[in-house]
Amino acid sequence: MNKDILMVAYSEYETDARIIKESESAAEAGLGVDVLVLKSRTSNGMRIHKNIRVLKINQRRYRGRSNFRYILAYMFFFIRILLRITILSLKMRYRIIHINNMPDFIVFAAIVPKLKGASLILDIHDPMPNTFLTKFKSGRSSLWYKLLLFQETVSAKFADHVITVNDPVKDEILIKEGIPGDKISVVRNFADSKVFRLIDHYHLNTKIGIVFYGTIAERFGFRTILKVISQLNMHDKFYFKIIGNGDFSTQLKQLISEYHLESIVEFDNNTYPVKEIPEIVGNFHLGIVSYDLSPATEYMLPVKMLEMLLLGIPVITIRNKAIGYYFDDNVYFKYDPGEPDTLKELLENVLRNPGLIEEKRSSICTRRSEFLWENESKIYQQILKNLMEKQVYEKN
Repeated sequence: MNKDILMVAYSEYETDARIIKESESAAEAGLGVDVLVLKSRTSNGMRIHKNIRVLKINQRRYRGRSNFRYILAYMFFFIRILLRITILSLKMRYRIIHINNMPDFIVFAAIVPKLKGASLILDIHDPMPNTFLTKFKSGRSSLWYKLLLFQETVSAKFADHVITVNDPVKDEILIKEGIPGDKISVVRNFADSKVFRLIDHYHLNTKIGIVFYGTIAERFGFRTILKVISQLNMHDKFYFKIIGNGDFSTQLKQLISEYHLESIVEFDNNTYPVKEIPEIVGNFHLGIVSYDLSPATEYMLPVKMLEMLLLGIPVITIRNKAIGYYFDDNVYFKYDPGEPDTLKELLENVLRNPGLIEEKRSSICTRRSEFLWENESKIYQQILKNLMEKQVYEKN
């Protein structure tokens, strides 16, 4: 029995936009796709959609602050998928195994299909050394960082091809780590316009609705945001909703209480399937995609920003290397995460002059076609085609 691609991720399928987009892109190219992911809170077991079969292992995602427990969770995942991939590859003759990081080293779980002739893709969403450098506040000279760097470069060497999410990550991180540039393709994490359609009922009300959604982690600058909001004397002009789950959820609730913001800040401590997001955030006027600038966030091209841009919702965010590489100031509001007063001044200006939001939305609508997943989907499909053609050539 043949399946063309096995995609693997330490993630929940329904809430991971990149996994959904890539699996659907392969399916649209006529390829059969198996996706091996974590058990989710919304559904378990196996389900079939189009040419995609989703298989779930009996493990949930660890979201915590323990260095040791992260490693333990990754090791359990590695053992489980090593067994599952090996068993699956005895039944299926996969042509491509697509491994999504983190962690990178799970690419070695595909040793059996690789020996049987499958090509391996390592998809680096987040450079693991940089991410954990920030998460656990270790230095580049630490043994922890060096081990993470070693496993990333060895994993990339084992893979036949490497994909990453933006050009600065490729040029300024991966190539400098020693991964050959001709082995790396950039498939930008733009949003799917079939899901994130332009809002046609957008209009400003008496109060401006502001929204943040996604992972609730300290690196996303919640301390700065809530402190700034507490200093604003304009609480009658806006409301703020935070949607998501993560290891900073408890602290976030405490901060809302400490700043006495319960009447203006609502925290919906849940995650939702990607395809439900447009309906959930579609009635807001302004998004916040906040970060504390760090080695990890310096290179993020935030998918939440890209999704809201396609919806036509202007975004307040920082200017890091990735955002600055692809976007100019016409399509977003920027602030300096090192200077909280810049966020305070920006919010005050926007709330006093709502027309600024409408101007930004107009610019977004004009340039929206530049930031579509459909363009990146073609790049991904070509990568798959090239790898399969290479297999045929090598057999002959």
